[in-house]
Amino acid sequence: MEWLIQRALGWAAEIQLNYGVNPIIFGVLYFGTIPPYIYAWAKVAASVKGKDVQTINRWLTVVVIIFTLPYAYVLLFGRNLSVVFYVAVSVLIVLLAWRAIGRLRRLRQSD
Repeated sequence: MEWLIQRALGWAAEIQLNYGVNPIIFGVLYFGTIPPYIYAWAKVAASVKGKDVQTINRWLTVVVIIFTLPYAYVLLFGRNLSVVFYVAVSVLIVLLAWRAIGRLRRLRQSD
């Protein structure tokens, strides 16, 4: 068991050295966002049941932000990352921006 702990600590130190990302901070962000993520999805489900589109959009935005938080940490503080990671995060940002622009246009049209 001690060998496993030492191996995990060595792996964490190697990741921090190679990529500039603290695995403990990433883990706290990843696992710490699970309860609010579940809560936000429950609110989405309740909003769908109540057919409240505005609330659905609001809670889906919260879901996406919570989901991307650990990866945003890696994006902001990481180095020597794979091109695939940058492409995936960039696609996610573009999709979120596109959705926000669409929401703003709908709000402007409703006024």
